[in-house]
Amino acid sequence: MRVHWRELFTSKVNAAVQWDRWDLVALVLALATVAWVFALKLKTFYELGYTSDLFVSVQLARSWLEGRRVLTANCFGNMLALHTYFFLLPLGLIAKPFGAPGLLFALAASVGAAYFWAARVLRLLGVAGRFAIIFAGAVLISPLWVAFYQEPHYGFHVEVLTPTLCLILFYFLLQQRLVPSIVTALVVISVKEDASIAAAMVAIVAGVEVWLTSAGKQPPDRLNRPALIVLLLSALAIPALLAISRSQLPPAYAYYSLHRVRLVAPGTLSGTGALFTFVISNAPSWLGSSVIRQWLLVMFVGSFGTILLRPYYLVPGAATTLVAWLVNSDDLLWAPRFYPTETLLWCVTLVGFASIARAVTLETRSHRKHATPISFVPIALTHRWSGNKPTRCLRATAAKANPRNRLLPQPCFSAMRTIETSSGSTDWVAGLRPFGFLAIAMTITSLSGSAQTEYMPTPESEWKTTRSLTAGAVSFCSKRKAS
Repeated sequence: MRVHWRELFTSKVNAAVQWDRWDLVALVLALATVAWVFALKLKTFYELGYTSDLFVSVQLARSWLEGRRVLTANCFGNMLALHTYFFLLPLGLIAKPFGAPGLLFALAASVGAAYFWAARVLRLLGVAGRFAIIFAGAVLISPLWVAFYQEPHYGFHVEVLTPTLCLILFYFLLQQRLVPSIVTALVVISVKEDASIAAAMVAIVAGVEVWLTSAGKQPPDRLNRPALIVLLLSALAIPALLAISRSQLPPAYAYYSLHRVRLVAPGTLSGTGALFTFVISNAPSWLGSSVIRQWLLVMFVGSFGTILLRPYYLVPGAATTLVAWLVNSDDLLWAPRFYPTETLLWCVTLVGFASIARAVTLETRSHRKHATPISFVPIALTHRWSGNKPTRCLRATAAKANPRNRLLPQPCFSAMRTIETSSGSTDWVAGLRPFGFLAIAMTITSLSGSAQTEYMPTPESEWKTTRSLTAGAVSFCSKRKAS
């Protein structure tokens, strides 16, 4: 094994990665995850393990379907005065017929979707399919993520759905797709008034990774314009959502969202401008607080140490602790406080795993022993009859492979033999794949070889010869595998 240290601190985004069977495997595992998480959540629900906020969320979600004021709950009254939970409104379509289990299913679906989109993001970052599945699974079963979606006592908060939405946003931003990125960003922002912080973190990471990938290009060509637009949209959304919240009239027993800032007396902060002034003037106290110290430890442990490969993300990432510091409740790990940090952890960890996959080179004995690598080419034979006059050709296509780094995608090979005559029309095809195929023909390719195509007319005597060589290759490979 060799490590190319420079690759650890660079990025490579392949926006044109194609779907293959590993994506199907990831989808199957994601569906299994949904079923498993939903079963556990449902079991806890029927054992009376959840209370309070789960049922408040049900009331808020289906308020508009029951003829009541939008986002109204029996406990808090007009919730818009406290939080802008607009994303709960479409969830009312499942909360109305199914109640609390409907929201628990939405949470379970988000966990499975997080796994699938994490695997897709890793594929975009150049990780081979099988290792993308493993790395995404490692993040999925990490203790912080499990505790996050488990949500003890409450069972559900709409903020828990945010990391999954942000992974979808991350995927589109890495591909630099403008319209899907903007639409997904708006969905993320609709979750809550501070969800814009999570969207901004995703935009920053995507913008930096695309910039690193485009080394050597002119600065204007290295910019991720969709990421810049999402970042600007997130910055504008925060004051807009706070203004919507402040325009509402809360019941006598409730309060405005700004009144929950416990570092000052209630009513001291008169508006969004006063809040920003307070944060800037008290920035040294914020950055030196226990919340930041706890957050730094969480970032290191939660990212499996990969934050050390991108330490500059800690600078903007400190914004994910802002709400936890303002409310002064020492509850950074509570899901409604922790979800911006969890979003940043997903992005940083996936980027770090991709860098490690590119940097680590796995060598086999055969590759160390032979200067010229051996590649195995699947054969497809086509036999066509079009009369009494036969014509035959062998088409072989070979592509350049990466013979040493098994963590990166390996291209497949193909070959086809065609026989044509002047009477009749009969086809016979044997299609073979890179793994689990029926026949393999061994060829020698140089390390510098690129894709090439050959067309070779062959006499009829070579028809049996080709099949004999193919059978011999199968025997050779079977013995080689057994040894």
